[in-house]
Amino acid sequence: MMNCIICERRIDVRLSLVDLFLFKPLIPEMICLTCKNQFERIDKSKSCPNCSKPNEESICKDCLAWDKADNLGRIQHEAIFSYNTVMQEWFKQYKFIGDIRLAKCFHSDFKKLLTAYHGWIITTIPLGTQRLNERGFNQVDELLNQAGVKVVPLFIKLDTANKAQSEKNRDERLKTPQSFALYSNSEINFKTAKIVIVDDVYTTGRTLRHACSLLRMEGVAEIRTVSLAR
Repeated sequence: MMNCIICERRIDVRLSLVDLFLFKPLIPEMICLTCKNQFERIDKSKSCPNCSKPNEESICKDCLAWDKADNLGRIQHEAIFSYNTVMQEWFKQYKFIGDIRLAKCFHSDFKKLLTAYHGWIITTIPLGTQRLNERGFNQVDELLNQAGVKVVPLFIKLDTANKAQSEKNRDERLKTPQSFALYSNSEINFKTAKIVIVDDVYTTGRTLRHACSLLRMEGVAEIRTVSLAR
């Protein structure tokens, strides 16, 4: 018996015959069905086929704008949930108040999504030194750690900006200069690597495209991006 880490309701764990006879370690859900149903899962049939922006019937205006803004081309992005009010409150509690327990909420969702990228290098968007010291953890690394996903660090954050992305409006986000550099990793052959970059929220795509541009310059041909919310 477990309690939901959001509302403290009891979670009843029901095992099927398949669960009993597979002899695999079970990964219990950490939030109850009532709480999980408040997070709006993105319907792929009703979202941008390139970036997962909800409620779009075809390629969205954001993606069309990026077609003209740089030479990266379209990089496939997949998000799991819509950035609705409930998700915003969850991020406030998790990122800004620093309730690290909440990293357990979506472990099964990330594990299921990233299973499709077997053989790919999975990396994350880093925090600057000051932000990491303030928070005490990288929120994306911790989400993947709870999902049992191995993260390979590829980027370092350049501590040149005083303002966090969450504090910027849309125009300020789009004008953000390159914020990252490649982490020295001599074991990776970038020209043959397939890489997935994971972030917490996709808003304008600016942050992820900065990271992607560094990989393109190293000759990486296959790049995908993933986020918890869009």
